[in-house]
Amino acid sequence: SEDLIIPEIDEGLINTKQSPGRTDDTENQSYENQIKRLVFSKHEFKCLVTGIGYKWYEMGKIKNSWKGIIGAHIKPRAHEGPYSADNIIPLIEPIHQLFDKGIFTINDDLSIKIHKDAMAQPSLNNFHNYDKKVLGVPHGITLSQEYLKHHRDHIFGNFLTGTQIRSL
Repeated sequence: SEDLIIPEIDEGLINTKQSPGRTDDTENQSYENQIKRLVFSKHEFKCLVTGIGYKWYEMGKIKNSWKGIIGAHIKPRAHEGPYSADNIIPLIEPIHQLFDKGIFTINDDLSIKIHKDAMAQPSLNNFHNYDKKVLGVPHGITLSQEYLKHHRDHIFGNFLTGTQIRSL
């Protein structure tokens, strides 16, 4: 198997925030991997928007894979968003790109809001049915209202201007 042997998830990290000044060292990477594993585990290794995930039974045990699922920052790292459980949501890659481009955002009531100009694009019609869908955030996870507001105020609609939060 190519899967790494990963230690147990540290549930104590659920309420921690990474300080913005941390460098890209081994300790930092370990912390980020633990937060990602914690968030993905709580979401049962599924995309928060589509519910797509990878789970199967093998030799009597449930196996999960996070391959193809990405930890999306609600408030981007480029905007000094922390690597924390209240700022990370698991998304499959195409949905992650739509989120980062501001084609959709998340309201305070955790419903999806697709930009009106994106709703008018026929090329996105397979995504239109997610508009107003209320996201099922698992017990133990609370998405930051501050970070959701930041996404709505600074990311939502960026696809109209070509503004990027990072190179995609």
